[in-house]
Amino acid sequence: MRYEAAALIFIFSFGAFLLSFPNFGPASLKLIEAKNVDPYTFFSSFYISHICGILLSALLLDRVRRRVRLAKAVAALLVVLSALTFAAPLAIVGVGFAAGVYVVAMGSFLARFVEPWKRGRVFALAASLANLYLFFAGTIESLKALLVFSVLPLLLMAAEPEVEFEVRRAEINRGFLKFFLPVFVFYLLGGIMYGDMEPVFRENGIEVHVLFYAAAILLAGYLYDTVGRKPVSVVGLLMLSLSFLLFPISLSLSAYLIQSAYAFIDVFAMVVWADLSRYGSEARQYGAGLLSITSAILLGLALSQFFSFQLNTIFAVLLLLFSAFLIGTTREPLIPPEEYARWMRGRWTQ
Repeated sequence: MRYEAAALIFIFSFGAFLLSFPNFGPASLKLIEAKNVDPYTFFSSFYISHICGILLSALLLDRVRRRVRLAKAVAALLVVLSALTFAAPLAIVGVGFAAGVYVVAMGSFLARFVEPWKRGRVFALAASLANLYLFFAGTIESLKALLVFSVLPLLLMAAEPEVEFEVRRAEINRGFLKFFLPVFVFYLLGGIMYGDMEPVFRENGIEVHVLFYAAAILLAGYLYDTVGRKPVSVVGLLMLSLSFLLFPISLSLSAYLIQSAYAFIDVFAMVVWADLSRYGSEARQYGAGLLSITSAILLGLALSQFFSFQLNTIFAVLLLLFSAFLIGTTREPLIPPEEYARWMRGRWTQ
């Protein structure tokens, strides 16, 4: 229970900060408007540096015993760097890099200390609370107050228990490549299509409340831990496919389906890398998996900036169905308790 609570704090503090500030959050949008910053430059700078932070920490963190202490220092650094963006918006480069280190440390903690059959619910609860935090952030008008509000969750890291990671040599599980492509396709296509669909939803007065997503992700977390990663993630991909096919025939249903799809895949995309990690390679494994999300978002951002990109709906659905097929035909990443016990003793191999 101690480790689950610690993981909850780890994930919530990162999620609430990320959603309310650098990841297209209300704080970053107000900052861009107030400082007359080019949005593409701001967000692409964040994601390029974020990817660099993920890559470097993936290479190095498996050698670090006191990763929680490092994460606490990085959280403090994020508070300082976020404050600096008020005077110099391109300090977002430092925010992105530091956030990359933080999220890999978070993922390696989830993989090492939280049992597989609890990870979905722990992550989903933290993400649900982070989205509720985002809802309240959206009600703040002052930019300074909003920046302060966005970094407050990082201060919770001071309560994290100090634990040491045993350093052990291990190779990453190359089976993660079978999940890399489906996650990449989801975030790339979902981002591009949602960018086209969201304006239509708004024009027709359709807005899916954040409370719906917060509830849907709790359901997803429970299902991932009780039913399994494969069948639930396939459902998420199918929901996004159906959302595309129903647009614009049934706008309300399409809007709720796309939000449900994100709720389901968000949990999968942040937990499956922990499931695949071998003892001693958690940072490398989690960092490699995170690239499927961050690189897809960065590519989608670039496509939206430089191209008038109209994606054929049938082609998108076929890609999503192919992704569902890839997941459906690979080994279930959620391991049972007896195999997890062997894994914790360093005997787990795939």
